[in-house]
Amino acid sequence: MVDPNLVKSLYENGRAKDLLELLLEESKYTIPTEEYDGDETNLTRQQNILRGCAIDHLRFVDNYGFIDELVEDHQGHVYGPRYKEFEEWLSIGCPGFIEKEFQAYITDNPL
Repeated sequence: MVDPNLVKSLYENGRAKDLLELLLEESKYTIPTEEYDGDETNLTRQQNILRGCAIDHLRFVDNYGFIDELVEDHQGHVYGPRYKEFEEWLSIGCPGFIEKEFQAYITDNPL
């Protein structure tokens, strides 16, 4: 399991984009599914919902920074942060990360 305190530290130190890429399995650390350890991708409905909220929040922070207001893009779409859901996701252990990928990232990019 990934350490939520480490995830929060990375987030607070401007690494929302890296965390987002890891969660979306779009980073250079992404490994083939057959190399996963355990049931890291078998999430409960609630874990999956909170993972989605974390992804939305990380995307928002990456695009707009740490603000607490709604933002309208050039196409008229409105976005907002999801701080509460992000904290809840952290509190249940950050489901959705693949530990091998996360550890490889941390090895190459320590705090």
